[in-house]
Formats: sequence, structure tokens, C-alpha cells
Amino acid sequence: MGSESRSEQYIHGHDDATIQGLSLRSASHDGAFFLPYLRPGMSLLDCGCGPGSITFGLAGAVAPGQVIGIDRADTVIEHATAVAQERGVTNVRFLVGNVYQLEFPDNAFDAVFAHALIQHLAAPEQAMQEMWRVLKPGGLVGIRAVDHRAVIVAPANPLLDQYLDLWERFWQHNGGNPRVGGELKQLLRQSGFVRCEATASFDYAGTPEAVRKRAEIEMGRIKNPRFLQHMGELGWVNDTALGQMSTAWEDFSHNPDAFYAVARCEAVGWKG
Repeated sequence: MGSESRSEQYIHGHDDATIQGLSLRSASHDGAFFLPYLRPGMSLLDCGCGPGSITFGLAGAVAPGQVIGIDRADTVIEHATAVAQERGVTNVRFLVGNVYQLEFPDNAFDAVFAHALIQHLAAPEQAMQEMWRVLKPGGLVGIRAVDHRAVIVAPANPLLDQYLDLWERFWQHNGGNPRVGGELKQLLRQSGFVRCEATASFDYAGTPEAVRKRAEIEMGRIKNPRFLQHMGELGWVNDTALGQMSTAWEDFSHNPDAFYAVARCEAVGWKG
């Protein structure tokens, strides 16, 4: 989100398929750990809001309080703004923003939220310091991030293991940290937050339809032009190996025993 390291990039891109996938997220699922702390009338900032599907749920929880969602990608901000207008949601605004340099005064919000953002940042400590700055005294922050140390793919397949290792390496090359989830509580505490609490949950695919969707996501990543370009430039893997990995995901999608799960870690903290 701006002010980034030379290599920091959002690895998924912002094409139509990605936006559609992100739009499936919701506050009731992806923000469930944070909702119990929200009250009507609170002001809230959603950092890395994407197309706003979670933001709308948060806005409903704090209404008539005002919510601002920021993201560095103007395409998703345009999408979220259009959806807000279509739905007639009046207590939320979407702005292009920089989490490293939030354009809001000190002590501006009662709550700050960030879902699946920290894992893509090269300098998460700097982002957390900005979130702390714009929170009012006594305000709270909620963050959620993946932890790839807990990825389950069954039945075991060496090609899928190779793919997951390659994806993590690509993620790290682009400035992110796919294993940051378990460090969220520590990150909050070191950023000055108090009474920090952490929880975890799993996103999983255990039905034939969910397994097929998961496999399609992974095959889409392999075929993503951004990913293919990087693989060609870096020379980490050849086209033949990528094709074998894609075929392995295709086989996975038809396997009646297939199961996939990945850990999502969550943490909340308060500004003292």
C-alpha cells in the first residue's frame, strides 16, 4: 500500500476474477472475531478493504457510525463505491489510501480493521504504528492474516507440496510474509497495543464443490500472467513443471477424498 519496499506487490493482482473472489468474503465469516467488540455509533477504518464485502458488514454493525474503507488499488475502490451506491449504503466511503501514511488526523477512529493485509506488507510494524496513531485512546484494532505453516492438503501429493513451497517463495519475494498469522499478537503488543488477544480459525474445502473451487483458484494462480512472468524471469521452475502442478490440482479437484484447509489467525488489541 504505497511507501512500499522495492519488491512489495499484491501477488494476486486485481483482475475481474480476483475481485469476484474477494467479494465472497463477509464480515459474518471473515470478521466474526471482531464483530462482538463493535457498537452502534462507532467510527471505523477498514485498511485494505478490497471490493468492500467485509466493510459493508462492519458498517452495518456500527451504523449510524461512519466507516471508511481504504485500498491502494483504484479498481477495487471504484467497484466498492459503485456497490455502495447500488445498495444505498450511506454510512460508508471508499478511498484510495496508503496504510503506511494514513491521511487522517491522530485519534480519529474508534476502531481499525485489517483483513488479509498484513501478510502482504514488507513493513507491517510501520502500518501498525499508523493504525495506532489514528485510533482514539481506548479504541481497538482487529487484524486477520493467513499462516501457511498450517496448510493441509490431503491426500498427500508431492507435486502439490512443491507448488505450495513455490507459492510461499513467490509471496516472500514480493515482500510479504505468508506465515505472519501466528505473529499477530506479538506485532500488536510491540506496536503499543494493550490487552492483546489472539484466536484462530480455518478456511477449508471439504465438499466436492468447495474442493473444485479451491483447485480452480490454485490453477488460476499458476496461469496468472503476473506469476508466469515472474517464474520466467526468476528461473525457479519451468513450464513443464508448472503444467504438472496444474494437472495435480485438476486431479485433486476430482478426488472424492480431497480436503484442503489453511489457518487464519486473528488478533485484537486496544490503544491505552
